Amino acid sequence: MRSRAFERKAAARHGGPSVASGPARQGPAHLLLRLQRTAGNQAVVRALARPRKRSAAAVMPGPLLQRDDWDFTPADYTALVKQKKNLRFEADSAWFPKPLQENLCKTLIFALTSTNPARTGGINRDDFYHGHLLVPRGKKTEELSKKITEFEAKADKLQGKALGGKSFDPVTTENIGAYTKAMQETEKLATPILEEVVKVEGAAVIYHTYEYSGPKMNPGSPIRNILTPIGGTPAGYDPSGTEKSASQYSDEYDYILQFAFLVDENGVVHVTVGTTPNLSRVTGTPLKL
Repeated sequence: MRSRAFERKAAARHGGPSVASGPARQGPAHLLLRLQRTAGNQAVVRALARPRKRSAAAVMPGPLLQRDDWDFTPADYTALVKQKKNLRFEADSAWFPKPLQENLCKTLIFALTSTNPARTGGINRDDFYHGHLLVPRGKKTEELSKKITEFEAKADKLQGKALGGKSFDPVTTENIGAYTKAMQETEKLATPILEEVVKVEGAAVIYHTYEYSGPKMNPGSPIRNILTPIGGTPAGYDPSGTEKSASQYSDEYDYILQFAFLVDENGVVHVTVGTTPNLSRVTGTPLKL
């Protein structure tokens, strides 16, 4: 039987659906295995995240001064609503089409306000930070597949050049400026594909919470697997009825693209193409993976 580590390595190599991990926090090698070659990045952040306990702030120029340990919790959301505010997007996420902004916002609220069962401890890179855009099986046309392949190649080239080698090389204090520009270009390249896909009948996003944290449960649990159709309502997802796998959506859907996100202390959602390492584009500092 193939191990989950093998499945993650295969997903990273071939650009297919990533397999969500179990609750335990994994190390850097594990994260690199999960890195998709399509990883494209995120939005320039505008608000300074509040201090948290994990690491000191990185020294970065001007508005990019950030911390790498953002965490927007259910309590933070409750406080935001008491101020008569809600989650929102700003110009840095303008590349992300409105139907997907609405899809993500509804899902974040669903997870942050769910209490029985609790569905997340917070929007952070250990728990809830990514979604997989999908279309029903059979609706990923050859033309769409070609566009995705071309996008992946261009994204790899842009990011690899910025990082001085490969697109999955480390983001450092020396290259983050170039990397940010490369990710802005990557996001622009992703937009037309996303705009096309959200119009496909039955298109949806599968989200995984409790990625490396949270209560013990099977990876395929409908508590941590949330399916939100484009224009639809979020709900727990377990088509097998057996909680067999976090990648079981591949039985019903074809994978298109992964995106990652964090929420700052003001309730602003910042989103980019990619997965955990790409969140350096959001935080403005090289993440310590």
